[in-house]
Amino acid sequence: MSASKVYLCPSCQSVIRSDRDVSEGLKCDSCGSSFGGSGSGIAAPKRPRSESSASPSILRDVMKNREGTVLPVSFGSTEKLGNFKSEKSEKSEKSEKSEKSEKLEAAEEGSRDEESILSDGSRQVKRRKKRRKEEKHKKLYIFITAWIGVIVALLFIFQIKSDDGKTNTRNTANTGMPPWKRDFYRSHLESISKNYNSFIQAFSLPAKQQAIDRSSQMAAKFSRFNQTHSSPVLKGTMRLRGRHILELQEDPLILAVETLWQDSEGKSSEAVHVWDGKGWKLDWECYAPYSTVPWTLFRSGVGKQEGDFRLLVRRREAGDASKNLALLFYAPAYAGDKSSEAIRATESPEIVVDRKSEVGERMSQILSDVEEGKRPMESILGIDDLSRMARVFVSLAWEEDETGKPQMVLKQINGISWYGERIQELLSNQNSSEADSKSDLNEQVLELTVEGE
Repeated sequence: MSASKVYLCPSCQSVIRSDRDVSEGLKCDSCGSSFGGSGSGIAAPKRPRSESSASPSILRDVMKNREGTVLPVSFGSTEKLGNFKSEKSEKSEKSEKSEKSEKLEAAEEGSRDEESILSDGSRQVKRRKKRRKEEKHKKLYIFITAWIGVIVALLFIFQIKSDDGKTNTRNTANTGMPPWKRDFYRSHLESISKNYNSFIQAFSLPAKQQAIDRSSQMAAKFSRFNQTHSSPVLKGTMRLRGRHILELQEDPLILAVETLWQDSEGKSSEAVHVWDGKGWKLDWECYAPYSTVPWTLFRSGVGKQEGDFRLLVRRREAGDASKNLALLFYAPAYAGDKSSEAIRATESPEIVVDRKSEVGERMSQILSDVEEGKRPMESILGIDDLSRMARVFVSLAWEEDETGKPQMVLKQINGISWYGERIQELLSNQNSSEADSKSDLNEQVLELTVEGE
């Protein structure tokens, strides 16, 4: 039996088994087409088309319509086109970066996966999910925020404590002041300020004279002084920057008030205010400061040979300091130049005083107190005075020495600092009463001693 051959129908792709050779011609049993052999085979019958299938003409019409609806594309300028390309390239780069980051994250997630072999031999994979950055740093943010809150709270507490310290300091200062002084300032500072500002802002001498103490008695002195001295120029309302109460007498209580002022341009001035029974008045003799003879003329030996002066004084080391006290006097700056050079230019000739004399002992004590930082009655005046200089109210005169040459001599010390007549009289009376009480005490002690004998 001859082996059958297998052929494939070129029309329907069916498998044909036949003993014949393809050159003899073969026929497909499935589609009925003939192939092989020398003749042209019979074409396979065509399959009928369904009615829903589109005809070639319809397809051609559709294609024509599509071709007709295509519109030309305008990209505008080349610059826009370049921007479009750059944006497109940026987008592509971003997409590539995002893809790379996703792959890296996936790789990181894979590296964080944990694999374990179970008892039955199977493999178990535990996948860890990647936390978001916000969740990852959440604890760090909370920690930093908490520390910032603690620091702010500490600063706030320290600020409160420092404010309490300042308040306590102020309260301590106030509690150190007797209650009657606080009440006094509260009741009288306004009228004192009103009186002083009326004196400073007055344009005429008669108007200024109404604000000073003992104005009727001081009229002639006030007029003569202002003819030879220029008044200090102070502008605007004076602002109080310091005050101090002087207790001149205890029974009955008599007070005076020292004040420090500053004008609108920063110029400073000082004053003393006394009560005249009706209101507060300016101690003009201290304010000027007033001297009976112009210092410039007296220092030159012209005019009167004797006068009462409110001056600055300092000691000068003499040859024999144990016996003598050498003094130099200077005129205070009332208006104009208040520099140390201008004050030193008014220096007096050297005045030598016997240290053991009454004047010498008292002057030595005054200068020693100033050099140690002590002030009479704890005065606040003279804070800006030159170093080692004291304020004195003295009587000076020109006299001839043994050779007949004129020399300036210190006659007496009239009072403390530059205070006016009213204050000097009260202080003098108080000193005399204290001296009398001391003498009475000494007499009593002497009597007791005599009786004991």
